[in-house]
Amino acid sequence: MLRQFRAGDDSATPSPWSIVGRWTSTTPDGVDTLNIRLDGSFDRAKDGESGKWTLSGVQDHLVLTLGWDNFPQTTLTLVKDNQFRGATRKGEMVLDRKPPVTDFDNAAETPQPPKTGAAAAPDKSGGVGPLGLRQGWAHRQR
Repeated sequence: MLRQFRAGDDSATPSPWSIVGRWTSTTPDGVDTLNIRLDGSFDRAKDGESGKWTLSGVQDHLVLTLGWDNFPQTTLTLVKDNQFRGATRKGEMVLDRKPPVTDFDNAAETPQPPKTGAAAAPDKSGGVGPLGLRQGWAHRQR
């Protein structure tokens, strides 16, 4: 049985595991970061090549399809926790999930400070921000 999930599909039951996030992409051309977004888009960090993704359940495994804007489609299969493998036009592509950024001093991305004042959205998380940090912490404790 095949069940296909697309970004924004309200009929899909949420799961703790998600394809959305930063993945290390290894191909014969080298290593790069693949950013997979909730809106169904993805891009490579180095050159910005992008496209749309779909995730399908086929029997007992997940299949990730990358529909590139400028390249042939790539189909990858989940082979173990947080690793997909598949064929590309030049050889094999391996996607490994990158761990979440926890060391802000050495992170490539700069986290944005929380909004303050009248423009701030109400905190509905019990004081815990999107990265699991207490609101108001400007830096990690040493």
